[in-house]
Amino acid sequence: MILSYSIIAILNIFLFLFHNKLHNINYPIDHPGKRKIHSDGVLLSGGLFFFINLILFFIIKNIFGISFIEFSDKNIENLFLFSAITFFVLGFVDDKINLNANLKLLVIIFILCLFLGLNESLIIQILKFSFTDKTINLGNYSFIFTILCLSLFINAFNMYDGINLQSASYSLIFFIFFILNSYNIYFISMFIFSLILFMFKNFQSKSFLGDNGCYILSFIIGIFIIDIYKFEKIYSDQIFLLMMIPGIDMLRLFIIRILNKKNPFSGDKNHLHHILLRRFNQISVFKILFIIKLLILTAVLLKLNTVIVLFVTFIVYGILLKKLNFN
Repeated sequence: MILSYSIIAILNIFLFLFHNKLHNINYPIDHPGKRKIHSDGVLLSGGLFFFINLILFFIIKNIFGISFIEFSDKNIENLFLFSAITFFVLGFVDDKINLNANLKLLVIIFILCLFLGLNESLIIQILKFSFTDKTINLGNYSFIFTILCLSLFINAFNMYDGINLQSASYSLIFFIFFILNSYNIYFISMFIFSLILFMFKNFQSKSFLGDNGCYILSFIIGIFIIDIYKFEKIYSDQIFLLMMIPGIDMLRLFIIRILNKKNPFSGDKNHLHHILLRRFNQISVFKILFIIKLLILTAVLLKLNTVIVLFVTFIVYGILLKKLNFN
């Protein structure tokens, strides 16, 4: 186990030190544009840090029989790793040739359908809440509901990635939650190491997550959240709290775009971070949003009343928009 970690860590450090060499192999680059806030081309290499881990986890598991992941169902590790790698490939292709938004959504749903079709243990059957003993049995709608939740989160996460450190810090919030609940510590600790290396590059505007990084992280987080829910370490309403920040912004943007007769998946500069950037610099915006996410994590860990936390969050969100004269 120690040797495996050492090899993975060395390769991550190697990528960190020789990151700029990716320019020489025509790696995907995010070029400046009307919707961009950076002035130079930046490598969309964030997912590569995590892709290396997944490939090595897969090789070590199948050659040496060493497992880094524990699921409620012990037979799905290989398919999970393969699916995560597939999401990286989808994001990489999108970063390279800019796939049609509708096509991407269909491919995402297709991958999720295959994964859950072969792993029925991860399908959400019953919704349990922290504030009541009543439950909701989803019955025949379980599969569709699970696909809907995962695809919405993956797209919301991708749309949320707009300024340096934003999506990386959001991922860190989830990883902290997993570690504090003693869930997949070996896997998560290695991903935190990779995430920190990426964050150094991201802070310097040398690397962005890109779709490849967003897809791979959001898929892993989404599946882990469902699995830890199966272990009964979190309730449905608490999951909603952790995932609602990008979700609320995505819903607001979808409504505005549809009302303006635009494709809901089309890009613009009306995200919450764009609005905050009209008044604050990037570091200040990052701090504001990270504090909000950290407070929500704290509320979940302390098991505070979800309804109250939800109400306060919506009030804060509304005040931010109003104070910035958004209409």
